[in-house]
Amino acid sequence: MSGRAAKSVGVLGAMVACAAGLGACYHSTDRGGDVPAEVESGDPCADPDDAYFCCDPDDCPCECYGNWDCDDTATGGLECVQLDPELPDDGGMSPWDCVYEADWISCTGLWRDHPYAGQDGRWDCQFSPETITCRRPLVEGDMPLGPAWTYWDCSFSPEASSRTCRAEHEEGDEWVCSPLPGQRRRCENASPGPPSDSEWTCYRTEDEDVCVGEEAPDDPGAWDCRLEDEAVVCVRPGMVPNDEEAWDCQWGWTILVCESDGDLPPPGCEPCVVGSQRWCSGPDWGGWGAQTCGPRAGEVRWSRCDPVDEIPAGCEPGGTNAGDYEWHYRGGYWDGMVNDPDGDGVVVVPAGDWYDSSAEDCGIRAGSCVADYWDLDLDGDIDDSLGDCGAPECR
Repeated sequence: MSGRAAKSVGVLGAMVACAAGLGACYHSTDRGGDVPAEVESGDPCADPDDAYFCCDPDDCPCECYGNWDCDDTATGGLECVQLDPELPDDGGMSPWDCVYEADWISCTGLWRDHPYAGQDGRWDCQFSPETITCRRPLVEGDMPLGPAWTYWDCSFSPEASSRTCRAEHEEGDEWVCSPLPGQRRRCENASPGPPSDSEWTCYRTEDEDVCVGEEAPDDPGAWDCRLEDEAVVCVRPGMVPNDEEAWDCQWGWTILVCESDGDLPPPGCEPCVVGSQRWCSGPDWGGWGAQTCGPRAGEVRWSRCDPVDEIPAGCEPGGTNAGDYEWHYRGGYWDGMVNDPDGDGVVVVPAGDWYDSSAEDCGIRAGSCVADYWDLDLDGDIDDSLGDCGAPECR
């Protein structure tokens, strides 16, 4: 299993450090233990096979444990390898089977062979009769740094002795990016691709590129062109360096400049499956509503909740799936905001015409996807989904 994520730094740290001769690339000691005396004394080659050492830094490329060794691929992409990745313990008596799972790393092994797994507090470990499974969220260093176009596809070797991240560089528009304060970036595209070689005046609306000219292009490509008051107006979806960040873009005379707001989300899954629908609490004072999943302003998300005339079959009052529902709210989003006379954390909600907890439960039992406005799973999130919602795309 693989995980995908975007990293937006203009240089590859491991490659630059080696090429620039910045000295010995010592292994991080965040897995416990002090830096060995041999490394402190300046001898990084005391034992190249030990996880806390690396090779002679004068030998480039330097295979440094804990660092990424990156090479260009034949197709213009990148392939980066890291030896001895962080594991739930120092190796134990048998190998781990590790995978990237969306924004998590999960490792499974035989629990008898890994009695000290997770003791550093970085991993959440669960035991079963034969195995132990340890998970932790992705952190900095679990994927290499890369240029703006980089979307990593990462996997572990069969015994988790190394891990490899690959990124393919698709041919297309080129962006040159530089860092700004506050984890923001400025990216410039010197070939933003106006509708033709004729003279155009271009600008950016909220999510579209608009170009106005005098001559209609012979081949508009991605542009949708029309004649308005003796001028040719061409429109296309706004071009951005990537879809993972929010961008503020402005057209120059022959260049497109975009600045990010620094809000780069962690690797994970889209909130919904494009084209799918879910039931929700409508805008008309809590009636039933519906939302559709689709791309909006550069990201995949649910639409607004619009009122509907039909609801899931059997959820109408007296329907086959309708019925009173024991709503357990204690510990969830609504805790402290519910009129519960006996204070036991449970309220019986009768079936009715409104999108209440009884209706949400009915939609789930009817086989539908519903917005968990009433936090039935007690995770504190009232905008996630429950029921049969499909498997969203993960990166």
